[in-house]
Parts: sequence; C-alpha cells; structure tokens
Amino acid sequence: MSIKNKKVLIAFYDSFHTCPRPKRLFTYLSKHNEVDILSKDFHPFPEINHFFVLKRSVSKLMQYFLRILVRFHLVGIAARIEEKRIFSNLPPGCLREYDYIFVHDISLLCLFKHCPQPIVYDAREFYPLMFAEDASFRAYDAPIYDYWCRTLVPKFPCKITVSELVVKKYQEVYGAQFYNFPSFPLRSFLEKAGETGIKTSDGCSKLRLIYHGAAHKDRNIEKLIELGTYLSPGIELHLMLKPYDRGYFKALKSLVEKTSSVTLLPPVAFEDIIPFIADYDIGIHLLENQENQHAISLPNKFFEYLGAGLMLVTAGSKEMYNYVQKFNLGVAFDTEVDLKILAETINKLDRVQVTKFREHNKKCAEQFVFERAAPALFEYIDSLRKP
Repeated sequence: MSIKNKKVLIAFYDSFHTCPRPKRLFTYLSKHNEVDILSKDFHPFPEINHFFVLKRSVSKLMQYFLRILVRFHLVGIAARIEEKRIFSNLPPGCLREYDYIFVHDISLLCLFKHCPQPIVYDAREFYPLMFAEDASFRAYDAPIYDYWCRTLVPKFPCKITVSELVVKKYQEVYGAQFYNFPSFPLRSFLEKAGETGIKTSDGCSKLRLIYHGAAHKDRNIEKLIELGTYLSPGIELHLMLKPYDRGYFKALKSLVEKTSSVTLLPPVAFEDIIPFIADYDIGIHLLENQENQHAISLPNKFFEYLGAGLMLVTAGSKEMYNYVQKFNLGVAFDTEVDLKILAETINKLDRVQVTKFREHNKKCAEQFVFERAAPALFEYIDSLRKP
C-alpha cells in the first residue's frame, strides 16, 4: 500500500536533524505527500512547514513540589502539571486538516488527546524504564511515564513501537497492543554505501570495527574503549560520537588519547552514516545497565550496520541477539559479556570469516529497509482508521 497526496503531521520532542526515526518517516512520506513537522526546533526550515513545541520552565520550588507530589503518590496531579508545561504554536483547529498524525513522544500525547483525527502513537522507547539506572529518573520521571501509559496511551488505538520485545513489554505491563515497526533505514542510504576493504600501508588488510552514536553516559562507551585495549594489533576500533553530554564526551576523549588501538572520529550527517561506515568491517554495539530498557532494545545503529554490509558484534540486547542468531549476521551475546572474553572472540576472527559475513549481510540488508516494511504499516494504520 502506498501513501500519496495526503497531508501528514509528524510530532516529536527533539531536534529534526538529530532524531532518526521521525526523520526517516518524513523523508519517505515527503516524496509524494505534504508533510509538516512539530519539533523543538525554534527556527523554521526551508521548504518545510514547521511548528515548534516547548516545555515551559518551572522554578526550583515548583520542581521540589512536583517531586513531593510523586513521593506521596499524587502522581496524577504532578502529571497534569507536567502536561500544562507543554506548549506549541499549532493553530487552533488545524489538526482537522491532516490525514495522518504521528506522535513520537509520550510527553506530547497531551496535545492530541482531544484531536478529532486518528493519531498514530510511535513509542520509540519503553518509557518507564528509559533511564532506570538513574535514581532521579526512578523517583520522578518513571512514575509520570507509568501514569501516562495507564491513562493517556489507551486513548490512542493505533500504537507502534521499535521491537518485538518492547511490544511484549507494553502488553505484559499495561495490556496495550502495539504494532512492531523496527527502525529500518531508507533504501537510498544503502545505495549510497561505498566499496569495502581498507588496506594498511604495508599491504595487509586490517580488521576495523566501528561504533557510532551519542556520547551518553547510559551507553557506557568507556567499556568499548577498554575493549579496544584488549584487541590484537591487527584490529582497530573507531568511535564516531556525537557530543550529547559534553562532560562525558570530554572524559571519553581523554581515555581515547591514552590508547593506541582506539580512534575518535567526528560525526557525519544522518544520511551519510551508512555510506561512511560501509568502509569498515564490523559494527559493534554493547549494552549494559540491564535494569533499564537495553535488554529489549533494537537500536537504529543495528540496522545501519547491517545496511552498510558490516559483520555484527553485539551484546546486552536480547532483541539484537535474536536477529543475529536467526539471520546469521555475526557474533552476539544476549546479556552483558566480560570484555576480555569478547576481545578474545574478536581476536580469533580473520579476514576470510569477516568477508563471508559481509557478503552475506549485504544480501540480507534488503530485507530490512523502510520501504519494504512501510506498506504493511500503513495497511495496519488504515485498518484501525476505518469505522
């Protein structure tokens, strides 16, 4: 099923340029439809009809009051105050104009709970566990998200999310039915991917690992740097990081400077990630903090590595493990793994083995593109829109 000549609104509480899932949807739909966006970006974009959404600041006294409310189990009152903090410049009555409205953040659902048009709620996270390793999050944010999952989310029949295990988690905890729509890359990004095989100056082909993503503390990127110190001389690890947390990024940079086997790279544009990393051999992603949603996550980078035709090395996510095992994409551990054991596994790989995985994964990648999965998604959405 194709979507053409429709008017669409995509709403998310983030920046348009740094939010992959809504940006993929926009890129796909805007070819044949009129697509507007609602985001945190205050400045307008050329040739895009854009609205902004803001969260009003509150005083320290109000912050303390809100935490007291949650502490004494008055979460509903705190949640309603949080909802009133959300403000946008969407004109009154404009929502009737849209054929499809996608809302990508649970905090924005309050803007659409009285919308006459059907809403597609895209839960990019299992929100109550998003930063569960953080005590402040557990004390305040998690109860608010839990309240919204119980009260707001049921108002929206059409719900999608990023992985099968997140679907199951929402079903188990809230009895909510979600459609699984993983974060597959656009086919055009795969087509831009370059040739493989990087040779060192002495004519020997080195194995090169790549990790890319935001420098966020919950990613434990320092563990990747430690892993790099255990790799054999014929293997290199490159980290392409966005400085999300400036202090953490500075600390990581300091660690990298003390190693010879790890290289820090500047980030590239969203649409250039797959073509850039296609010159590497192995895409690596390790997840820890199993008390949060990592164990059930299926990150964007998993399919970006696959789309670039890289062998995969993953740990800490049961969802990534299931994909790697089912489609024979590389090496995977379903829980956290000792770094020395992981390094030993990587050190045993040779060029012939990696090349076989790469050739296999390039062929597999076509199964996991946005354009292939989108028609079934819109059939599902339209089946819920019919009277």
